[in-house]
Amino acid sequence: MSIEFHTDFIGRDEMTFILDYFNPKGSHCKIWFGFAWGVQYYDSNEWRPEQILITDVLVKVRLLESQNLGLIGKDDCIISFQNLDVKFCNDGDLHIIFSEASDESEYLLNRWESKGFSPVQKYA
Repeated sequence: MSIEFHTDFIGRDEMTFILDYFNPKGSHCKIWFGFAWGVQYYDSNEWRPEQILITDVLVKVRLLESQNLGLIGKDDCIISFQNLDVKFCNDGDLHIIFSEASDESEYLLNRWESKGFSPVQKYA
């Protein structure tokens, strides 16, 4: 069973922090572009996550934004790390999704709480 928390609106700056935080922990992550990115980005109706170097994520996102395929905070983008997913939601908030609490999930939730992002558990 997945556990999911979401925050208040926080904008795009947190993406850089999260990528920097996870970069020393592993060189790769997976990225998946939801609506509206996916409509133009993917060649078929099957939108699948792709493996990418963590250091290349911002470059890729900025390139797609410059091509008007999507926009962080306006269109969904999910980055999957080893034991959790971070969703940059179309509502401008963040979601963290994991099956078991970890040092990383606790760290991010505590950070968001201390910064006033008000993480709240989402129930199905």
